[in-house]
Amino acid sequence: MRRSSIIADDFSARDARRQECSMKCGEKVDIDARQSIFNKFYSMQNKNEQDIYLQGLTETRNIKQQRKRNPDGESRSRSYSLQIDTCNRCEELSVKIKSASLMEAAKKVTVAEKMIHERRSKMFYTMLKNTAVECKKRDDLAAVAFDYMQNLQLPFIPVQDLFYLTQLSVLVFCIHDLKTDKAYFYVHPENIASKGPVEVYSFLLDFIENYLPPAFENCDSFRIIAFPKIKTIA
Repeated sequence: MRRSSIIADDFSARDARRQECSMKCGEKVDIDARQSIFNKFYSMQNKNEQDIYLQGLTETRNIKQQRKRNPDGESRSRSYSLQIDTCNRCEELSVKIKSASLMEAAKKVTVAEKMIHERRSKMFYTMLKNTAVECKKRDDLAAVAFDYMQNLQLPFIPVQDLFYLTQLSVLVFCIHDLKTDKAYFYVHPENIASKGPVEVYSFLLDFIENYLPPAFENCDSFRIIAFPKIKTIA
């Protein structure tokens, strides 16, 4: 009874303010309909249910008018740079080099270490590019590059409480065929399998048996070249 009286009082106060709305909300929706919507919304169990209810009532629309922000009539413009798939080692060395507390001798060692790291990265991508070109020229040669991609969290629910209660990771393994320039994805939730050598071997075996060209069906010799995990140079 106390909750109902509080809701009624709040609604009466808000309804008085809506009478002055420039969108004429008080005329478009009568007081009985507003009271019904108000009671339905605040009778929900928790904020999560209210958020889901509100999300179902929203829609995306294009901007009708762009307001000028500057006195001279020009719109403000901002530019942002987003780093994608950056190398953790490069970032670590860059931060270490910029550190004011790092001694000069240690800084020289860090600079040399980063230089070697970038050279190894360049060597890797050069070899990868040359291998892809050679595969397209030769019919008896095939090469792939493979790695686990970023984990996906399912289900994707924007409600905060539900999001943190359902942390189920979906693992994505990608095999890139350098000969045909096609990518093959193997997806599985973490409760089915994990990230390990057994899973990697299973995916590679499935790719070899089902997706390699017919010319490699009788091939009994494979060469595996392992490269260090080097990503984009920072």
